Amino acid sequence: MKRHRGILTIVALVALGALSLGVGLELYRRDRLPDPEVADGDALMKWLATRELSEETPEIRQKLVRRLGRFLDEQDPQQPFDLQEVLGQLDDDQTEQFWSNVYLLAELWFLERVETYHQLDEDDRQEFLSGTIDRVKTWGVLDWTATDTPAGAGFAAQAGLIGKQMQPWIDAREDDERKKIEHFLSGLRDFFWAQEIKRLMSG
Repeated sequence: MKRHRGILTIVALVALGALSLGVGLELYRRDRLPDPEVADGDALMKWLATRELSEETPEIRQKLVRRLGRFLDEQDPQQPFDLQEVLGQLDDDQTEQFWSNVYLLAELWFLERVETYHQLDEDDRQEFLSGTIDRVKTWGVLDWTATDTPAGAGFAAQAGLIGKQMQPWIDAREDDERKKIEHFLSGLRDFFWAQEIKRLMSG
């Protein structure tokens, strides 16, 4: 499942709740879980480690995507999570389930961004792209790809790795959907490099 561990860690960071509480594997058994809209960090971890989200309703999956986004937005970027320590609390089956669910929810989040982008007026798209990049940076997504990229690799190199991991999502789409995704990614790349050039020239 190593191929999942780049962009997918935008969801994996929910482990903070479980880690801070010092909970053990006994809390990750399959049991009744709260509605994702009101779930805390520990409950979100249980959703990821004990449930097959592909078998849940679309409503549940969408709620998890929204709640995970809010949860990550609330975290302090100066206090990164120790993902490896948290994963060490899971057995092999739970770890496999965890990454499978992370992959599924990351794809849903990404496709939602694509749809939103194409619903916006041209004047609003630049702000949306900026917000998307800022969110990825704030959530610490790219920092978690360090094991798959050379030491000291920057945003562009790590984003390139993430692009490769998203390729199966693109390939699985019909032509019209694929074109929308590629248009969105092209917009992201153009916006990022425009900002980098502006930063270098002003520095």
